[in-house]
Amino acid sequence: MYPVITIGRQYGAGGREIGKKLSELLGIHYYDKELLALAAKESGIDYHVAGNVDEKPVGSFLYSIVTGGYHTGDSFSVNDRLFAAQKQVIERLAASPCVIVGRCADSILKEFPENIRLFIYAPVDYRARRVAKEYGISLDKAKEKVLKTDRARAVFYKSNTAFKWGDPQNYHLCIDSSSMSTDKAAQLIADFVKSYVQEKENGL
Repeated sequence: MYPVITIGRQYGAGGREIGKKLSELLGIHYYDKELLALAAKESGIDYHVAGNVDEKPVGSFLYSIVTGGYHTGDSFSVNDRLFAAQKQVIERLAASPCVIVGRCADSILKEFPENIRLFIYAPVDYRARRVAKEYGISLDKAKEKVLKTDRARAVFYKSNTAFKWGDPQNYHLCIDSSSMSTDKAAQLIADFVKSYVQEKENGL
């Protein structure tokens, strides 16, 4: 049986695409926005409101500095409730093999015995090109979006875990997605997972 695979990712590095393809290669469930929908439903938070605070430490002083904005205590309450609901959903989903993207799942399942933690990264310029193409915006705007989202994710991770976002010591495998196609990255990870499972079964 395959383990639960959690994927942390820099914005624009293709973590979502790689995770989806990985789930298809392994024949296991994939959770990304689906997890958000489940958490929103269980917490009683409107899905669209949940989407606005997803993976953002809204209401925190650090987040206000990162985004240059001001957020009310009510926003923080929504964010806090959503994270608690997502944590419960993640822990429940971990009972069966699956791929979970983001939402601090790697940290939430840190002590879970059958969890492989991955991190997908890439150079800023590479990610900016991908974002510019996807959203039809200029490279300068795309780069700004990449850096701002990375900062927000790092702060969100720091505010909800005891670990540093993107620290290679927290992961089993880190991949530079600019060095290969998403198909090859997914296949590389699938091969790694199969090898990991086989070694576990052999007591290594």
